[in-house]
Amino acid sequence: MVNYSFEVVTHCEMCGFPGGSNAVLGQRMNCRQGLVTKNLQGVSVTIKQCKNCKFIYSNPLPVPRSISDHYRIQPEDYWSKSYFDWTPEYFARQVSDILRFLDARVNTHDQARPLDIGCGIGKAIMSLCQAGFDVWGIEPSSSFHARALELTGLNDAKVINSSIDDADLPGSYFDFVTFGAVFEHLYHPRECLEMALHWCKPGGIVHIEVPSSQWLIESIYQALLKLRGSELSTYLSPMHAP
Repeated sequence: MVNYSFEVVTHCEMCGFPGGSNAVLGQRMNCRQGLVTKNLQGVSVTIKQCKNCKFIYSNPLPVPRSISDHYRIQPEDYWSKSYFDWTPEYFARQVSDILRFLDARVNTHDQARPLDIGCGIGKAIMSLCQAGFDVWGIEPSSSFHARALELTGLNDAKVINSSIDDADLPGSYFDFVTFGAVFEHLYHPRECLEMALHWCKPGGIVHIEVPSSQWLIESIYQALLKLRGSELSTYLSPMHAP
């Protein structure tokens, strides 16, 4: 069981807009919600959206005592079986973009040093290694980290078992920092982004991929909840184990 502390959010984490006037999207529970929500039992937090920058967040913000508690699961319980098959096509578009953006900064791409934050089992690291980069990674889950070392063949000096908050990395060291389906899991994303910018060289690149709040399936589910008279929201899952 994960132990949480609850932080009251007074301003938007990303832009600083006063939180009291932000829109309420609904309640998000600490369990699977489904379509039949009448008899659900559990703890919920309010999901809000900043009227200024559209950032979606929970208030209060549930923060686990240890980030590793939230991800103390085996990779097989987190991803489907097909996910474990790495191919060179994985992360290929992003690698192509990196090469294009960095071309003006370095003579050859094998001089560039990327950092993959929340690297999971290391699939993106594998693709970056195949492209010739000097790749580093951070992963807070011990089980995911162990699998990343196994897949990539790198050691734990390069792929670090740590949360972003606790990672001790040199400033202005990386040409490229990536958050692949990670940023939406962070409890203080602005602080983490500032850390990434500190680690990134001047003129470097920070790449962020997050799920879209306008995803059709999620929008349909949100509409169905409203039609059923439910106050629940499908956005975010701050206390629902991944």
